[in-house]
Amino acid sequence: MKIYCIFLLVIITQAEVWGQWTPMVRQSFESSDKKSEPAAFLATFPKGKGASFLIDGGIGLEKELSLNRLYFKAVVEYHRNTLIEKKQNNGQLGGGIEWFIRPAEKQNNGIVTSDLKYVRDAVADKASVVWAGEITPFSKIFNKPIYRCNKVLAWVLSPAAGFEYQNTFDAPEATKDSLRGNILRGVLKGKVSLSLLDRPARVGGIAGPTYLQLYVNTAFRYDVVNTTETPAGWHPYLDTGLIFYPVHKQNNKFSLGLSYVNGENPAKGLARQEYFLFAFRVKI
Repeated sequence: MKIYCIFLLVIITQAEVWGQWTPMVRQSFESSDKKSEPAAFLATFPKGKGASFLIDGGIGLEKELSLNRLYFKAVVEYHRNTLIEKKQNNGQLGGGIEWFIRPAEKQNNGIVTSDLKYVRDAVADKASVVWAGEITPFSKIFNKPIYRCNKVLAWVLSPAAGFEYQNTFDAPEATKDSLRGNILRGVLKGKVSLSLLDRPARVGGIAGPTYLQLYVNTAFRYDVVNTTETPAGWHPYLDTGLIFYPVHKQNNKFSLGLSYVNGENPAKGLARQEYFLFAFRVKI
């Protein structure tokens, strides 16, 4: 998986030469890119001890197939965290589409996403194919700045509903009977964020760079079908925190984030637990 990441990074450096592909760095590509969080990175290398890592991100290339309506993306994701109680080491490779039901410039719209990925979970030592899809209603009234004095507040409300189908086809001999099989999950998601921005240069102008962002990101997954022996039922997930942008420029790419995580995400190999996280973040 590390080789795939290096290969895609080389491709991204040449993306501008191709002109038709847009490079992206996100925490994940499992949802519409309109609400994706920045990728998070942290590493410690203590003398005489093993290194500790947090790599929670994905690298992608996006190509517009139909003007303002249909997009294709090829992605590599790597989610590794050795700093938490139940360690995570999960790699993903695949592609997907993003379709705007109406032309992207319309005030009210819907975004349909569908992804197919090969997933390798190094902690459980298993391999799966995951097919996921969701629909996100989109309206510019959910992303409207509120002017106050010399600053501006922008808020985003982004609900989504969809599914995840996971087929685990490879597992160690000792656990193959319990891990192999099919799981179909129904998924409900929601994100609310409040950002503190610079005031636009003129009335009706483009809002300035972000200073701070407070967000709440939730997901509820339920196993509608589960032919494996893994725990079935609800899989809640909560990620909430504060993101600070130390460099005040338009389209900030780098930030620092403090977040609280409680829950699980089976497709990413994240077992149910809770922890606080402070990390360096990147979003392109």
